[in-house]
Amino acid sequence: MKNRPLVVQIWLVCTGITLSVCGLVAIFLPWTLQSFFTQQTYDILQDSQKNLSIVSAKTGAASALPDALLYSKVLTMQEGSVNILAEEPVPAIGAFVSPEQTIILEVPRQTKPTSDFLGMNIKGVPGVLKMPDVGHIVISDAIPLSSSLPLPDKFLQAVQEDAQKQQVNVLQYSHQIDDKTLFYVIRKDEIMQQPRYIVSFAWGNYPNNLAMSLFWRLLLLMLISLLLSWPVSLFLARYISRPLVLMETQAARIAERDWFEPFVLDRRDEIGKLGRAFENMRQRLVKQDKTQQSFLQNISHELKTPVMVIRSYAQSMLDGIYPKGTLDESILVINGEAERLEKRIRDLLYLTKLNYLSTKEQKRESFNLTELLEQRLERFQCRRPELIWTVKLVSFCTTGDREQWGVAIDNLLDNQIRYAVKRIVLSLDALADTTEKVLLRIWNDGNSIENELIDSLFEPYQIGQDGEFGLGLAIVKQITEFHGAKIWASNEVDNGEEGVAFYIKLCSPLSAPPSPM
Repeated sequence: MKNRPLVVQIWLVCTGITLSVCGLVAIFLPWTLQSFFTQQTYDILQDSQKNLSIVSAKTGAASALPDALLYSKVLTMQEGSVNILAEEPVPAIGAFVSPEQTIILEVPRQTKPTSDFLGMNIKGVPGVLKMPDVGHIVISDAIPLSSSLPLPDKFLQAVQEDAQKQQVNVLQYSHQIDDKTLFYVIRKDEIMQQPRYIVSFAWGNYPNNLAMSLFWRLLLLMLISLLLSWPVSLFLARYISRPLVLMETQAARIAERDWFEPFVLDRRDEIGKLGRAFENMRQRLVKQDKTQQSFLQNISHELKTPVMVIRSYAQSMLDGIYPKGTLDESILVINGEAERLEKRIRDLLYLTKLNYLSTKEQKRESFNLTELLEQRLERFQCRRPELIWTVKLVSFCTTGDREQWGVAIDNLLDNQIRYAVKRIVLSLDALADTTEKVLLRIWNDGNSIENELIDSLFEPYQIGQDGEFGLGLAIVKQITEFHGAKIWASNEVDNGEEGVAFYIKLCSPLSAPPSPM
């Protein structure tokens, strides 16, 4: 699916979710609601009995009945079920009710009714679902069940047995007839100290019809959802893919080294974060390109100058001319330029090596940083014995590449003795908040660094105070960052003297270096 267009992927996901949800609902909802539908059928049957009562009267005895019953409705058997007939005065008699027998009348009413109250109780909402047809029969010793009722004899027999066994007023029953279920409710009344039973019944196809109705409605809803999900997916795909297309276009331009146009995406979501990260990458590429161009110009200058000096001195000596007056002095100049060239090449190769190692996982060892500082310090103190050194070191062990730390310390000390006038201060102190972090400080009383050079001091081939280019501090920064440490420089006053201080903050064990890209 990942090889398809984004709009198709989103639509397939929406379709899959919709089908899954609707399918699960269509399968489990009818089964889950089966008991609810069954209970609802019983409730309908019981509601249909609320407006029914049994009174005893004889044919022609209408004057003996209360006035409230003169306009009641007679329940009679018609086409196999007892239905509500049209209003007519007592004594209207049903087809199976003969003279001298009991008749079923509705609950007494005070006035002539204008609507079929019982029908309102049991009818459903028009256009939604047809409610079950409810039938009523009466069981009593005085009125035997008619054999003309269109109900199975086994059911009628079961109803009579259930009625005779019933002790409570209202009870719910069900009876299986072939593959259909007949639900019925028996209500027990006492008329003239004789039990009478009103049986209200309905076939059990109502729950099934309701379940099927829900199923088809869910199916229709699912089809509508599938149709509507396509324009929604199309809009969502375009909304998501539009910034991605812009980034794709910008990435293609960056691949052609055309990275000078800013990429602005005014969004606050994850795509907006991606856009900002993309813009940060572009800015870093622009900065790296400028640095690389400057690096190439500076390195060519740094390598070209000693080569030109060596070549001109050598050519002059071949012509019998000694630029410094004597052969030995001229050779010393050539030797000095050769050393300078060698140092530049060595630093360049080492910086390239560090850039390569930063992408690899390196083996780290534990070593005593204090001992390493003392060893390196002895070597540099001999180069300028006139300098006053103030040294204060605490014992501290760390982990990392001992050789690289040695190079970093050498470059820092070389920078100090080059610019120091009379005094250098070297300290290694534990930070006040924890014993696991230390701060290395190297201060010299040389000239202060211009503020605009402080931030770029550790970049490759920055112009120093003497107008020379160098890689030493860039190598120091590369090593400290590789070991998770932090380095910075600032102009400070020490014992009333102005100077420059370099700081390295590190901890033990050192935090892991940045993950290889």
